[in-house]
Amino acid sequence: MSVDFHFASEDADEHIQRIRAEVPIGQFNPASLNKLLDGIYRGRYVIIEAEPGVGKTTMLCQIAVNAALDGFVVMVVTLEIAPHQWVAKAHSLLSGGALSIRDVIAGGNDEAFAKVNEVYRKEVAPNLIFAEGPIESDDLAALVASVKRETDKPILLLVDYLQVITTHLTDERMAIKDIAYRLRKIANREDIQVIATSSLNRTSYGKTPSIGGSSGSGAIEYSADAVLHMREVKGKGEDEGAYPFRPIEVTALKNRYGQKGIIQLLFDTEHATFLER
Repeated sequence: MSVDFHFASEDADEHIQRIRAEVPIGQFNPASLNKLLDGIYRGRYVIIEAEPGVGKTTMLCQIAVNAALDGFVVMVVTLEIAPHQWVAKAHSLLSGGALSIRDVIAGGNDEAFAKVNEVYRKEVAPNLIFAEGPIESDDLAALVASVKRETDKPILLLVDYLQVITTHLTDERMAIKDIAYRLRKIANREDIQVIATSSLNRTSYGKTPSIGGSSGSGAIEYSADAVLHMREVKGKGEDEGAYPFRPIEVTALKNRYGQKGIIQLLFDTEHATFLER
């Protein structure tokens, strides 16, 4: 029998300690996202789902940069974009609007870039770890455990996106189910916050957000503590990208430790930033 078990009496003290430790250890940025999720907690697992192009990766980048500034070790598993593209977004975000992503890439406004780059190198980069996919779920668990042994700082694991993690299973649906539960296990076992983005089923595009929209397996949403759905809210006759700030609605479809709700943000695509609406 491979399942380990304990009588509750054996772990009573540990359980009480964990209950008393159930307090936020950090804050999300934007502030409205923090209010929705009530902060960063140890052992919690959040899914962010959306259609392509709505800003899932940029949202993770904004969370990552601000958490790194606050002293978290932020582990980023990425295959959606390359690490240097994350860094470009980070520089634009840190500039507070002074540098667009295009400026960062082309080298415009050298004085502003120098200031931002100093902040990035001193305060963000030392707390940022990139793990380029594809990566197997077992290797990811081992990597998190290894990083945890090396630091006393709180750890935040960001996966962009869940479907890029690989596993030994060949059936796609079963593989995604296995990955979802392994991420849940990492959050529980390592006592860290895990946030993963997820693609949507094409049949869910353009429809009212609901549980069951994540691509591959319902286990993605069932295993998470919170499921956030991002979508662009267009007015009548508006085209995508018609305005520099795109209105984005974030709906908490599931929130095990809080209330469901909707927040309104503005996506400043040129500066890789979500602003309060």
